Amino acid sequence: MFKVNLLRYSFLIIGLLLPASAASSAETEKTGNPAVVSPVRAVTAPGPAATSIPNSASAVTITPGQVIPEDLRRPLVLQEIAFCQETLTTGIVPAFLTNSTEATIRLSPQGPIKLAADLKARGTMPGSLYWEPMVAFASVRGDLGFTSGPWELERLGDSRLYGEYLSVWEKAPGGGFNLLLHASVSHGPSIFRISTNSVIAQQGVYRPGNVSGEKAAPEMMQTEREFIAALQTQTVDAAYGKYGYFDLLVARDGKSAVSGRGLVSKVLESGDLRGEWKVADSRVSSGGDLGYSYGEVLGTTKRWYLHIWEFESRGGWKLLAQFLIDAK
Repeated sequence: MFKVNLLRYSFLIIGLLLPASAASSAETEKTGNPAVVSPVRAVTAPGPAATSIPNSASAVTITPGQVIPEDLRRPLVLQEIAFCQETLTTGIVPAFLTNSTEATIRLSPQGPIKLAADLKARGTMPGSLYWEPMVAFASVRGDLGFTSGPWELERLGDSRLYGEYLSVWEKAPGGGFNLLLHASVSHGPSIFRISTNSVIAQQGVYRPGNVSGEKAAPEMMQTEREFIAALQTQTVDAAYGKYGYFDLLVARDGKSAVSGRGLVSKVLESGDLRGEWKVADSRVSSGGDLGYSYGEVLGTTKRWYLHIWEFESRGGWKLLAQFLIDAK
C-alpha cells in the first residue's frame, strides 16, 4: 500500500529478516534494553503474554518487551488504526474532526493553524487517504504519545501524493486520545514498497525522584537550545550524533525520511538549518519523559519544524524525531 524507504526503520528490517528470538537478542545487545523490534505483523510491548489485536491488514500481536506495569502504547496504536480506516468509510474531514479538538494544531507550510477550523472551511476533501502507524511511543504515564508512518493520497484521475506524517496525541478526559498536533511532509514515490503491518513501539522510562513535567520542561528546552547552537557551527553528523536518539527519525519535504542519526546527512547538509530558530510552543509529559516543541527556522530557506524529545536515564534528553516543512 505504501512506498517506504527501507533504510529508515532499521529495527523493522531486523525483525523481518530474523526470527523473533534472534531479533530480540540483536536489540538487547545494541541498546542494553529489552527489544522493541517487531517480527512481521507484531507490535512489541510489555506484558506477561501475547494478545491479538485486529488490524486492517492482519492480526497485530502484543508480545513481552520492556518491564513496566502497563502497556500504554496499545490503546494509542489501536485508536490510530481505527482512525485510518475511518477516513475510508466516513471521509477524510469527518474522521479528522472526530479524532481532534478545536485546539488541535496542524503544522502547515503556512505555519501553525487550527486543524478543525481549516477542515470545516474546506468542507470536503476528495480522494482516499491511506496510512498506518509504523512507530508509536507513549509517555510512561500515558498522558502524551506520538505516532509516525507513511501516507498516500489517491486523488481523482489516479494521481497520487506520498509522504510521512507525525501525530502527537494527548490523553482525552473521557478515555482514548485526542490529536494534539499533526505534521506531514511530502515527496515522490520511494523505491521500495512494503506493507505497514508491523509497528515499532516504545515506552517512556521512569525518572528517578518522580520528576514532574513542570520541572523537566526547562531541561528539555535547554537541550533544544544547545542542539540549535550546535547546528550553527558543527556538521550535521556531529550535532545529530550528540543530541539525536540512535534511531532518530528525520523527515523533510522533498526527500524520503531516514531513521538513524548516522543517516541524517543523506537528507540534510550542514548549513541547511543555520539561522534564527523561533519556538512557537512546547510541552512535556507529566512524568517528564517525553516532550515536543515546534516553531520556525529562519535561514536561507524558511521552514517550520516539529521536534519530539525523549528523556533517557543514561543520556538525558535525546531527539527522537524531527519533521521539517518548507514554508510557502
